[in-house]
Amino acid sequence: MSTIDIQSVFKLVQSIADFPNTIYLLAFDYDIVTRALEEVQKDNGESYLEKIIQTPFNLPVISEVKITQIFISELNKIFKNIPEDKFDTNAWAELLHRSISYYLQSLRDLARLNNTIGSGANSVRDDHLTSY
Repeated sequence: MSTIDIQSVFKLVQSIADFPNTIYLLAFDYDIVTRALEEVQKDNGESYLEKIIQTPFNLPVISEVKITQIFISELNKIFKNIPEDKFDTNAWAELLHRSISYYLQSLRDLARLNNTIGSGANSVRDDHLTSY
């Protein structure tokens, strides 16, 4: 979503926020939105946001440990039918700790990576099965 899109959404919410008995639930990344709104406010995006948001609910950031646990759990599901002697657990652990974990910053990153690994594993599995 571009800065202009973010600004438009919050201007729209501000302009229609006076409907009686209406509550709006906005889910957004605070830092990204306040930076985008700074251009509208010409000073401080936080103060502009405070005029619109009456009750903020901040969600906790997911820990690296939890992301790693979920990744390993999903990886186990993807490779559950691979015999242990064909799957190098140490290589995956090394890959995870040396490079993959750097790119796993959110659950969305995790889902994207698991989907990519899953599709690749399925196509390799399909190719392997049809080559006999």
